[in-house]
Amino acid sequence: MTRLVLRIFFGAKGYATDNVPQTGALLVVANHQSYLDPPAVGSFVGARHMEFLGRASLFRFKPFAWLISLLNTVPIQDDQGDTAAIREDPAPPGAGSAVLIFPEGSRTPDGVVHDFKRGAALVMRKGQVPVLPAAIVGATSAGPEARQVAPPNRSGPQPRCA
Repeated sequence: MTRLVLRIFFGAKGYATDNVPQTGALLVVANHQSYLDPPAVGSFVGARHMEFLGRASLFRFKPFAWLISLLNTVPIQDDQGDTAAIREDPAPPGAGSAVLIFPEGSRTPDGVVHDFKRGAALVMRKGQVPVLPAAIVGATSAGPEARQVAPPNRSGPQPRCA
């Protein structure tokens, strides 16, 4: 359903999605351009259980916290520093699920991939599971930060997830 909504309203497309393993533990690592990134990446990994790591500050507004908790988002304490936030291993992918992280730590304001947080490398090292890189292209113009409402099948850059 999410994939359909993203395709209709934002023209989102997924590429090479048949390369995503449908079983076993997996760490999905993606750049972060807009608010649409978690559902976009999650919808293109197939019909498998997916968890998301999100900074704890996203859980301050209770209705939003309730929503993202329903969508399998696990908070990490971002105010403790990169590596301290990950040391507790909040969502180990060892149980066969896929876990999505955004190693930049937050959305890019300009579409450029910025330096990764040190904690991202720690997650990859501690997880000892396959890492699947994902690239999001063109989503900076698809979210609220673009201050526009995208009409269905709009022209211009379309979000792509590869």
